[in-house]
Amino acid sequence: IIKMREEFEYYYPMDLRVSGKDLIFNHLTMALYNHAAIWPGQSKERWPQSYFTNGWAMLNSEKMSKSTGNFLTLDQAVKAFGADATRFAL
Repeated sequence: IIKMREEFEYYYPMDLRVSGKDLIFNHLTMALYNHAAIWPGQSKERWPQSYFTNGWAMLNSEKMSKSTGNFLTLDQAVKAFGADATRFAL
């Protein structure tokens, strides 16, 4: 348990919580509720320091998603374009 607590303390508080704009109402809102419930009165010490939402990656004017299949995994991108180009694009 001590090792688990040390690992937890290493990662908290998060500097930044990031999510897609379509997930604001579930992921980011739930993150606020969870932090408020778990650490009441400790917002400066335990809550993420900032929240950020990103837009969608578009391909041919279509949102990239698993359901449409118009995306590459990181492994596929590295094989197709190389590690440096993939890192730069991210």
